[in-house]
Amino acid sequence: MAETLYIRLGSQAQDEISWLVFSSTEQEIIASGVLTSAAQLIELTAKAQQRLVHVFVPGSDVLLKSVSMPTKSKRSMHAAVPYMLEDELAQDVDDLFFAYADTSPNDDKNNCFVAIVERAQMQMWLSWLADANIQVKTLQPEMLALPYKQGEWSAIALRSSSKISQDAANQIVLRQGEWQGTTLDDAAWRFSVEHLLSNKSQTKASGEQQGNNTTLNTYSELPNLESLDSDVTVIKAPEELPLALFAQHSQRNPFNLLIGEFGIKEQRSPALTHWLWAAGFALCALLLN
Repeated sequence: MAETLYIRLGSQAQDEISWLVFSSTEQEIIASGVLTSAAQLIELTAKAQQRLVHVFVPGSDVLLKSVSMPTKSKRSMHAAVPYMLEDELAQDVDDLFFAYADTSPNDDKNNCFVAIVERAQMQMWLSWLADANIQVKTLQPEMLALPYKQGEWSAIALRSSSKISQDAANQIVLRQGEWQGTTLDDAAWRFSVEHLLSNKSQTKASGEQQGNNTTLNTYSELPNLESLDSDVTVIKAPEELPLALFAQHSQRNPFNLLIGEFGIKEQRSPALTHWLWAAGFALCALLLN
């Protein structure tokens, strides 16, 4: 399909939801807008018909982890990882959903890559979409849709349309690596970045470190940039609409949260179902003869 509907959900039902229709052939935005809450998703039902729908979810609700496992068996990895990470997680592993990446990012140290989300949060997101009769192709953490260059970080501000001052951001989406990223509150993002920088040598994948300097590519105005560590080189790219930036770069990372227990169940068209029933009766008649 030439046109795709992109939706960025919030963490709670009362959070704003942004949407955008993007043409892959023309490489341009066809339409965009903001909904005041999940209850208004029904306004996108018509737009979702005959279009692929890709959904982004807040990085603040998704934890990305890279783990080194002694086994190559995916089944063994998937069984062991929740309990290996149990001490690092604030919740019972039985309340969490673990989605594993099929493809391995460029990491010489780790061989298992997992995104962790509250199971109740996944169910809530999918219930909003189901109530609006919107069929989704992918559900992706927003930080993995940011541009990625090896050894460099990227960031963009998410602003609320209800903010009195449009110069202030609500959240900052940050990507530090191929499988590293998060969404930070704007009031504390500088302190969070400084903490990440202080632990950079421990958390960065092997082979990514380029001296002590960090390059930060920004795609919007960010607060308190001037107070960042002197080892951070800020490169300001042309300002982008966050959802448009996600739309252009999300396909470079095929990761999808809709796997396992939340995997997409393909629906057959009614016409195909009728033909299958007819074929079944014909086969039964043939066998009886």
